[in-house]
Amino acid sequence: MSGESSAATNPSVSFEPQDVKAETIFKYLVMLLLTVFASMLIVWGLYRALSARDARRASYAFPLRQSAGRILPPEPRLQGAPGHQISPQDELRQTRAEAEAALSSYGWVDEKTGIARIPIDEAMKLLAERGLPSTGIGSRTKASPDQTFMPQAKTSEENRP
Repeated sequence: MSGESSAATNPSVSFEPQDVKAETIFKYLVMLLLTVFASMLIVWGLYRALSARDARRASYAFPLRQSAGRILPPEPRLQGAPGHQISPQDELRQTRAEAEAALSSYGWVDEKTGIARIPIDEAMKLLAERGLPSTGIGSRTKASPDQTFMPQAKTSEENRP
């Protein structure tokens, strides 16, 4: 019994006699690099061909379009659009100055109908002197119960056709 090994053996289970071959991994990596490099060359050539084609097309612009010049979009234009080269801060300052000028000056809102604007301070003084106009709602008397109208519910006999 001294010649027999004490480890259990299973003949249906096998193992790899060697490690993974480094040569196979190296071949795979070389093929991968060649594929990536070939793809880069194809894309670069395609990009150059399309750029040249686009440059040729730009020189063949329509004659009517060239004579029309630059057409601006309708108002209000976005900031930074052609013909609207004002910075947002300057535009806000300009808008606030226009609003302040309108609120602190006299002028016509609609001259045909006789509607004018006055400065806010003047309007507050006039309102304090004259008061608000009466709408007539507060002067109504309370209705008596016999003056109120309450619809009567219909019975099932009245609902029949």
